[in-house]
Amino acid sequence: MSLTRVVPVIRQMPDVSPKKIFTTDYTCPQCLGLCAYVWIAVPVTRAACYALAMAWELVICFTAKLFRKGQGMDETFEERLAVIRERVAQACARAGRKTETVNILTVSKTHGPERVCEAAACGLTVFGENKVQEAKQKIPLCPGHLVWHLVGHLQTNKVKDAVRLFARIHSVDSLKLLGAIDDAGEITGRVMPVFLEVNVSGESSKFGMAPDEVPVVLNAANEMKRVEVAGLMTIPPAAEDPEHARPYFRRLRELRDGWRQATGFALDELSMGMSHDFEVAIEEGASWIRLGTVLFGSRSVRP
Repeated sequence: MSLTRVVPVIRQMPDVSPKKIFTTDYTCPQCLGLCAYVWIAVPVTRAACYALAMAWELVICFTAKLFRKGQGMDETFEERLAVIRERVAQACARAGRKTETVNILTVSKTHGPERVCEAAACGLTVFGENKVQEAKQKIPLCPGHLVWHLVGHLQTNKVKDAVRLFARIHSVDSLKLLGAIDDAGEITGRVMPVFLEVNVSGESSKFGMAPDEVPVVLNAANEMKRVEVAGLMTIPPAAEDPEHARPYFRRLRELRDGWRQATGFALDELSMGMSHDFEVAIEEGASWIRLGTVLFGSRSVRP
Protein backbone atom coordinates (compact mmCIF):
# COMPACT_ATOMS: atom_id res chain seq x y z
CA MET A 1 0.00 0.00 0.00
CA SER A 2 1.40 3.38 -1.03
CA LEU A 3 1.82 5.91 1.81
CA THR A 4 0.61 8.67 -0.51
CA ARG A 5 -2.77 6.93 -0.68
CA VAL A 6 -3.09 6.39 3.06
CA VAL A 7 -2.02 9.74 4.55
CA PRO A 8 -4.73 11.91 2.89
CA VAL A 9 -7.41 9.56 4.20
CA ILE A 10 -5.95 9.58 7.72
CA ARG A 11 -6.18 13.38 7.72
CA GLN A 12 -9.90 13.17 6.92
CA MET A 13 -10.67 10.60 9.61
CA PRO A 14 -13.00 11.61 12.44
CA ASP A 15 -11.28 12.63 15.66
CA VAL A 16 -11.19 9.42 17.66
CA SER A 17 -8.94 10.55 20.48
CA PRO A 18 -9.94 9.01 23.86
CA LYS A 19 -11.29 12.29 25.25
CA LYS A 20 -13.34 12.98 22.13
CA ILE A 21 -14.74 9.45 22.04
CA PHE A 22 -16.42 9.78 25.42
CA THR A 23 -17.90 13.26 24.92
CA THR A 24 -19.18 13.07 21.33
CA ASP A 25 -22.13 11.31 19.75
CA TYR A 26 -20.55 9.61 16.75
CA THR A 27 -22.89 9.11 13.82
CA CYS A 28 -22.96 6.49 11.11
CA PRO A 29 -21.27 8.74 8.50
CA GLN A 30 -18.39 9.40 10.89
CA CYS A 31 -17.99 5.69 11.53
CA LEU A 32 -18.04 5.08 7.79
CA GLY A 33 -15.16 7.56 7.54
CA LEU A 34 -13.15 5.17 9.67
CA CYS A 35 -14.38 2.34 7.47
CA ALA A 36 -13.05 4.13 4.38
CA TYR A 37 -9.64 4.45 5.99
CA VAL A 38 -9.53 0.76 6.86
CA TRP A 39 -10.68 -0.23 3.38
CA ILE A 40 -7.82 1.68 1.74
CA ALA A 41 -5.11 0.98 4.31
CA VAL A 42 -5.91 -2.67 5.10
CA PRO A 43 -6.58 -5.42 2.53
CA VAL A 44 -10.06 -6.49 3.68
CA THR A 45 -13.39 -6.62 1.90
CA ARG A 46 -15.88 -3.78 1.77
CA ALA A 47 -18.41 -5.88 3.67
CA ALA A 48 -15.92 -6.46 6.46
CA CYS A 49 -15.18 -2.73 6.64
CA TYR A 50 -18.88 -1.88 6.82
CA ALA A 51 -19.33 -4.41 9.62
CA LEU A 52 -16.38 -2.86 11.43
CA ALA A 53 -17.94 0.59 11.12
CA MET A 54 -21.23 -0.60 12.56
CA ALA A 55 -19.50 -2.34 15.44
CA TRP A 56 -17.45 0.80 16.09
CA GLU A 57 -20.59 2.90 16.27
CA LEU A 58 -22.25 0.56 18.75
CA VAL A 59 -19.19 0.48 21.01
CA ILE A 60 -18.68 4.25 20.93
CA CYS A 61 -22.33 5.16 21.49
CA PHE A 62 -22.68 2.70 24.38
CA THR A 63 -19.43 3.78 26.04
CA ALA A 64 -20.24 7.47 25.58
CA LYS A 65 -23.64 6.96 27.20
CA LEU A 66 -22.04 5.32 30.22
CA PHE A 67 -19.49 8.12 30.47
CA ARG A 68 -22.10 10.89 30.27
CA LYS A 69 -24.20 9.14 32.90
CA GLY A 70 -21.18 9.06 35.21
CA GLN A 71 -20.74 12.80 34.63
CA GLY A 72 -24.40 13.55 35.41
CA MET A 73 -25.13 14.08 31.70
CA ASP A 74 -27.59 11.24 31.10
CA GLU A 75 -30.39 13.71 30.37
CA THR A 76 -30.68 15.64 27.14
CA PHE A 77 -29.69 19.30 27.11
CA GLU A 78 -33.36 20.26 26.95
CA GLU A 79 -34.11 18.20 30.06
CA ARG A 80 -31.19 19.71 31.98
CA LEU A 81 -32.32 23.20 31.00
CA ALA A 82 -35.88 22.48 32.19
CA VAL A 83 -34.50 21.45 35.60
CA ILE A 84 -32.41 24.63 35.78
CA ARG A 85 -35.37 26.83 34.88
CA GLU A 86 -37.41 25.20 37.65
CA ARG A 87 -34.60 25.76 40.15
CA VAL A 88 -34.39 29.40 39.07
CA ALA A 89 -38.15 29.77 39.52
CA GLN A 90 -38.01 28.25 43.01
CA ALA A 91 -35.13 30.51 44.05
CA CYS A 92 -37.03 33.55 42.77
CA ALA A 93 -40.11 32.48 44.71
CA ARG A 94 -38.09 32.19 47.92
CA ALA A 95 -36.70 35.70 47.33
CA GLY A 96 -40.04 37.21 46.31
CA ARG A 97 -38.74 38.00 42.83
CA LYS A 98 -40.16 37.55 39.35
CA THR A 99 -38.36 34.96 37.22
CA GLU A 100 -37.99 37.44 34.35
CA THR A 101 -35.63 39.52 36.51
CA VAL A 102 -33.01 36.73 36.30
CA ASN A 103 -31.11 36.14 33.07
CA ILE A 104 -29.22 32.97 32.21
CA LEU A 105 -25.83 33.58 30.68
CA THR A 106 -24.84 30.30 29.04
CA VAL A 107 -21.08 29.95 29.48
CA SER A 108 -19.83 28.03 26.44
CA LYS A 109 -16.08 28.36 26.99
CA THR A 110 -14.14 25.33 25.66
CA HIS A 111 -17.32 23.95 24.06
CA GLY A 112 -17.54 23.89 20.28
CA PRO A 113 -20.13 25.48 17.97
CA GLU A 114 -22.13 22.25 17.86
CA ARG A 115 -22.80 22.48 21.61
CA VAL A 116 -23.74 26.15 21.24
CA CYS A 117 -26.19 25.22 18.48
CA GLU A 118 -27.68 22.54 20.75
CA ALA A 119 -28.24 25.12 23.48
CA ALA A 120 -29.62 27.67 21.03
CA ALA A 121 -32.11 25.12 19.72
CA CYS A 122 -33.50 24.93 23.27
CA GLY A 123 -34.16 28.68 23.31
CA LEU A 124 -31.00 30.07 24.93
CA THR A 125 -29.72 33.18 23.18
CA VAL A 126 -27.07 34.79 25.41
CA PHE A 127 -23.68 33.09 25.63
CA GLY A 128 -20.55 33.86 27.61
CA GLU A 129 -16.92 33.32 26.64
CA ASN A 130 -13.76 33.58 28.73
CA LYS A 131 -11.20 34.27 26.03
CA VAL A 132 -11.31 36.71 23.15
CA GLN A 133 -9.28 34.47 20.86
CA GLU A 134 -11.58 31.49 21.35
CA ALA A 135 -14.61 33.71 20.73
CA LYS A 136 -13.12 35.04 17.48
CA GLN A 137 -12.93 31.51 16.14
CA LYS A 138 -16.24 30.26 17.51
CA ILE A 139 -18.74 33.09 17.02
CA PRO A 140 -18.67 33.07 13.19
CA LEU A 141 -19.58 29.37 13.26
CA CYS A 142 -22.64 29.89 15.48
CA PRO A 143 -26.16 31.15 14.67
CA GLY A 144 -26.13 34.85 13.87
CA HIS A 145 -28.96 35.82 16.23
CA LEU A 146 -27.03 34.90 19.38
CA VAL A 147 -25.73 37.55 21.80
CA TRP A 148 -22.26 37.21 23.30
CA HIS A 149 -20.86 38.45 26.62
CA LEU A 150 -17.26 38.34 27.81
CA VAL A 151 -16.96 36.92 31.33
CA GLY A 152 -13.22 36.21 31.54
CA HIS A 153 -10.26 38.46 32.27
CA LEU A 154 -9.63 41.00 29.50
CA GLN A 155 -6.17 42.21 28.60
CA THR A 156 -5.88 45.74 27.23
CA ASN A 157 -4.28 44.49 24.00
CA LYS A 158 -7.47 42.49 23.26
CA VAL A 159 -9.91 45.33 23.93
CA LYS A 160 -10.54 46.31 20.30
CA ASP A 161 -11.52 42.76 19.39
CA ALA A 162 -13.65 42.46 22.53
CA VAL A 163 -15.59 45.62 21.73
CA ARG A 164 -16.26 44.29 18.24
CA LEU A 165 -17.29 40.78 19.32
CA PHE A 166 -19.26 41.21 22.53
CA ALA A 167 -22.47 42.94 23.55
CA ARG A 168 -21.34 43.26 27.19
CA ILE A 169 -18.16 42.85 29.19
CA HIS A 170 -18.60 41.47 32.74
CA SER A 171 -14.97 41.68 33.86
CA VAL A 172 -13.75 45.29 33.94
CA ASP A 173 -11.26 45.15 36.79
CA SER A 174 -9.41 48.48 36.58
CA LEU A 175 -9.74 52.10 35.58
CA LYS A 176 -7.07 51.54 32.93
CA LEU A 177 -9.16 48.81 31.28
CA LEU A 178 -12.30 50.93 31.41
CA GLY A 179 -10.43 53.75 29.66
CA ALA A 180 -9.18 51.38 26.97
CA ILE A 181 -12.73 50.20 26.31
CA ASP A 182 -13.87 53.82 26.05
CA ASP A 183 -11.10 54.54 23.52
CA ALA A 184 -12.05 51.47 21.47
CA GLY A 185 -15.66 52.63 21.53
CA GLU A 186 -14.62 55.94 20.00
CA ILE A 187 -13.03 54.05 17.11
CA THR A 188 -15.96 51.68 16.54
CA GLY A 189 -18.66 54.24 17.25
CA ARG A 190 -20.48 52.13 19.82
CA VAL A 191 -21.24 52.40 23.53
CA MET A 192 -20.20 49.30 25.50
CA PRO A 193 -22.21 48.25 28.56
CA VAL A 194 -19.84 46.90 31.21
CA PHE A 195 -19.83 45.39 34.68
CA LEU A 196 -17.17 46.40 37.18
CA GLU A 197 -15.59 43.30 38.67
CA VAL A 198 -15.29 43.71 42.42
CA ASN A 199 -13.02 41.49 44.50
CA VAL A 200 -15.29 41.36 47.52
CA SER A 201 -13.37 38.53 49.19
CA GLY A 202 -10.01 40.30 48.92
CA GLU A 203 -8.31 37.17 47.55
CA SER A 204 -4.99 37.94 45.90
CA SER A 205 -5.56 35.10 43.43
CA LYS A 206 -8.62 36.77 41.94
CA PHE A 207 -8.97 39.62 39.48
CA GLY A 208 -11.18 42.55 40.36
CA MET A 209 -10.88 45.94 41.98
CA ALA A 210 -11.02 46.46 45.70
CA PRO A 211 -14.32 47.92 46.95
CA ASP A 212 -12.70 51.24 47.90
CA GLU A 213 -11.55 51.69 44.28
CA VAL A 214 -15.04 51.50 42.81
CA PRO A 215 -16.25 55.06 43.64
CA VAL A 216 -13.11 56.46 41.98
CA VAL A 217 -13.75 54.39 38.84
CA LEU A 218 -17.42 55.40 38.77
CA ASN A 219 -16.46 59.04 39.04
CA ALA A 220 -14.07 58.65 36.09
CA ALA A 221 -16.75 56.82 34.09
CA ASN A 222 -18.88 59.97 34.24
CA GLU A 223 -16.37 61.57 31.87
CA MET A 224 -16.37 58.69 29.38
CA LYS A 225 -18.74 58.72 26.44
CA ARG A 226 -18.35 55.19 25.11
CA VAL A 227 -18.86 53.06 28.21
CA GLU A 228 -22.00 52.47 30.24
CA VAL A 229 -21.49 50.99 33.71
CA ALA A 230 -24.52 48.70 33.84
CA GLY A 231 -23.67 46.93 37.09
CA LEU A 232 -21.23 44.88 39.12
CA MET A 233 -19.77 41.38 39.04
CA THR A 234 -18.05 39.22 41.64
CA ILE A 235 -16.74 35.69 42.14
CA PRO A 236 -16.77 34.33 45.71
CA PRO A 237 -14.09 32.04 47.15
CA ALA A 238 -14.34 28.43 45.99
CA ALA A 239 -16.32 26.24 48.37
CA GLU A 240 -18.32 23.03 48.15
CA ASP A 241 -21.22 24.43 50.15
CA PRO A 242 -23.12 27.08 48.12
CA GLU A 243 -24.08 28.82 51.36
CA HIS A 244 -20.45 29.87 51.82
CA ALA A 245 -20.92 32.23 48.88
CA ARG A 246 -23.90 34.04 50.42
CA PRO A 247 -21.97 36.64 52.47
CA TYR A 248 -20.02 37.73 49.38
CA PHE A 249 -23.09 38.01 47.18
CA ARG A 250 -24.92 39.90 49.91
CA ARG A 251 -21.96 42.21 50.46
CA LEU A 252 -21.83 43.11 46.75
CA ARG A 253 -25.52 43.99 46.80
CA GLU A 254 -25.05 46.13 49.92
CA LEU A 255 -22.06 47.89 48.37
CA ARG A 256 -24.10 48.49 45.22
CA ASP A 257 -26.89 50.09 47.21
CA GLY A 258 -24.43 52.42 48.92
CA TRP A 259 -22.69 53.40 45.68
CA ARG A 260 -26.07 54.11 44.10
CA GLN A 261 -26.78 56.78 46.68
CA ALA A 262 -23.25 58.18 46.65
CA THR A 263 -22.66 58.35 42.90
CA GLY A 264 -26.03 58.45 41.17
CA PHE A 265 -25.24 55.37 39.07
CA ALA A 266 -28.21 52.99 38.92
CA LEU A 267 -26.03 49.84 38.83
CA ASP A 268 -29.16 47.78 38.23
CA GLU A 269 -27.37 44.63 37.09
CA LEU A 270 -25.57 42.17 39.36
CA SER A 271 -23.61 39.39 37.63
CA MET A 272 -23.00 36.74 40.27
CA GLY A 273 -23.56 33.06 40.78
CA MET A 274 -22.36 30.08 38.75
CA SER A 275 -23.35 26.43 38.36
CA HIS A 276 -22.88 25.43 42.01
CA ASP A 277 -24.22 28.53 43.77
CA PHE A 278 -26.62 30.31 41.40
CA GLU A 279 -29.67 29.76 43.62
CA VAL A 280 -27.99 31.55 46.53
CA ALA A 281 -26.98 34.35 44.14
CA ILE A 282 -30.58 34.75 42.98
CA GLU A 283 -31.77 34.98 46.57
CA GLU A 284 -29.21 37.76 47.11
CA GLY A 285 -30.22 39.79 44.06
CA ALA A 286 -28.37 38.45 41.00
CA SER A 287 -29.77 39.55 37.66
CA TRP A 288 -27.28 37.51 35.60
CA ILE A 289 -26.25 33.97 36.54
CA ARG A 290 -23.34 32.42 34.63
CA LEU A 291 -24.06 28.74 33.95
CA GLY A 292 -21.78 26.33 32.15
CA THR A 293 -21.09 22.97 33.80
CA VAL A 294 -24.64 22.52 35.06
CA LEU A 295 -25.86 22.76 31.45
CA PHE A 296 -23.05 21.27 29.36
CA GLY A 297 -21.48 18.88 31.86
CA SER A 298 -17.86 18.79 32.97
CA ARG A 299 -15.32 20.27 30.59
CA SER A 300 -13.14 17.26 29.81
CA VAL A 301 -11.81 18.56 26.49
CA ARG A 302 -9.88 21.81 26.30
CA PRO A 303 -8.59 23.57 23.20
